[in-house]
Amino acid sequence: MAKARSVNSPNPQSEPPSEGKPGRRKFTEPPRNFLRDPLQIGVSIVGVTVVFGGGGWWLDSKLGSFPVFLFVGSVLGLFGSIYSIVVRLRVQDSDAWKKSHPRS
Repeated sequence: MAKARSVNSPNPQSEPPSEGKPGRRKFTEPPRNFLRDPLQIGVSIVGVTVVFGGGGWWLDSKLGSFPVFLFVGSVLGLFGSIYSIVVRLRVQDSDAWKKSHPRS
């Protein structure tokens, strides 16, 4: 019985990568940055706000003080997620600046 190859094993009979062949371009995907994708930023803001608001709603249901902790949790989630995103963007921008302006 023949031994089955794994899906990720290289095929020794296949052609080598097309780097050296004329007329073919090798497409490489640029590194994906979490905070450069607006959809991910929006989902993280809404997700954290909903989670903190839900925690506030749960706490209000246990303590009987309905709108107080729901509002506090939602505001904390919103501003906390925006603050976190701003800090990450600043770090990434400073890293990009350091890469583009190396010290001599």
